[in-house]
Amino acid sequence: MKNYLLLSLALLGVIVMLYAGLNGIVKNYSYGFFFTFTGAITTVGLGLDVINHLKDRERRNSVRKLGRG
Repeated sequence: MKNYLLLSLALLGVIVMLYAGLNGIVKNYSYGFFFTFTGAITTVGLGLDVINHLKDRERRNSVRKLGRG
């Protein structure tokens, strides 16, 4: 449960960062591109973390079905 809360808070942070970056680009602020680029790279990393978490959870469930967990 704690992992899901942490992932959802990270997702919320990425959404806020992307919004601030896109808003900065539209209004021609100097930080717009920086926040957009950082948010995009963070989105990729967060996606990889979510996929890794789901694969690990599936592996643990498979081991439990075999009676070893």
